[in-house]
Amino acid sequence: MNIYQKFKRFKFTIDKLDFNLIKNCLVKPYIFTNHDDCLGIDLETNKSIQNALYCNFLSIKMQQRFENACCHKSSLIKAFGKSLLKRDDLVILDATSGFGNDSIELAAKAKKVIMLEKSKIVYALLQDGLERLKSALEQELESNEKIIKDTLQVEMLSLNLDFQAYARSSQKDINNIDIIYLDPMYPKDDKKTALNKKYMQYLQDLTFNSAKDSELLDLALSIAKHRIILKRPLHAEILYPKKLCYQVKSKLVRYDVYLPS
Repeated sequence: MNIYQKFKRFKFTIDKLDFNLIKNCLVKPYIFTNHDDCLGIDLETNKSIQNALYCNFLSIKMQQRFENACCHKSSLIKAFGKSLLKRDDLVILDATSGFGNDSIELAAKAKKVIMLEKSKIVYALLQDGLERLKSALEQELESNEKIIKDTLQVEMLSLNLDFQAYARSSQKDINNIDIIYLDPMYPKDDKKTALNKKYMQYLQDLTFNSAKDSELLDLALSIAKHRIILKRPLHAEILYPKKLCYQVKSKLVRYDVYLPS
């Protein structure tokens, strides 16, 4: 059985983006690629298809992340706090979802995960990855329906929208969000001699966040019912030291946890 459906049943609602409308938006040196029906992005100078960046929620690594999250071994899940870890009815907003990897972890402990990604280029890859995951899980459900039907269901809603626009909208979920997760893009550091990992390098080049981290946090503080979890580099400054409730640290990053205003 697929490791996802060992713990959860997934229901997907994916905001459709017409790829034909954005395929010419990608500027050099980047190009879209398609290999094994996976939409990807790569440098036009790369000759190996293995270098392409794409969403692959079915990889062994991603399935292991999901299993660790289900078993409370994830630093992100530990940031929920003991009281929320006991609940299975959480509505979580990933306000800066990117390629959706953290959203998959969040789904391990949620009833509903709302994924927002403002970049149409990044969202095109996210949509493609979610569609492939949806298809694979539907096939698994057909062959293991009796086993899977008793597991808890999580609803995954993905939208090509930024946080501020979502907050201004009349979305019915806006008043029922228990946890807001923020993972704003880290700025480039031109002083570094080593290049970032491919994932971060591509994402930094392809996205632009006009809102400051503090503005995102302020908005989240006014909406979330229970927690705001802000992902930060391990040694980055604390945005609001007096409002910080607690931190959960891993080897490379930390999660600053705030209580709503």
